[in-house]
Amino acid sequence: MNRPMLYALIVSSLSILIFGYLIFRFTVHLDPQNLTAAEAAGKSVWERHGCVECHAVFGNGGYSAPELTQVYNQRGAEWLIHFFRYPPVKRPTKALRHLALPAEDIPSIVAYLRLISRIQLSDWPPRPLFPVPAGEDS
Repeated sequence: MNRPMLYALIVSSLSILIFGYLIFRFTVHLDPQNLTAAEAAGKSVWERHGCVECHAVFGNGGYSAPELTQVYNQRGAEWLIHFFRYPPVKRPTKALRHLALPAEDIPSIVAYLRLISRIQLSDWPPRPLFPVPAGEDS
């Protein structure tokens, strides 16, 4: 192997290692040992009901429903409790309608959304270029 190829291989390998470390270092990690029982149960509710199929958190997930990273800060606990207990009726053109959660799951999902809203995001995700008109995202 000639010298320029060896240097290119070393530089490429180091670049990949550094890039991988930076991704790991600056990615949000939820430590399950630091979650309260309600937050852990809320994460389970989120996964069990497949919320991520329609909703996104931290910009990841579905895009057919509102992004929920900051919904707790924007709406508050009482609004969320009411929403999950009495979900709004959607237009018939919507493929899915938001299902009511069992009463015992509501405090848990609200605790999970509160946890998510407290994570420092450095202005992520960015605001949409074309906001959804009021009333269509609830």
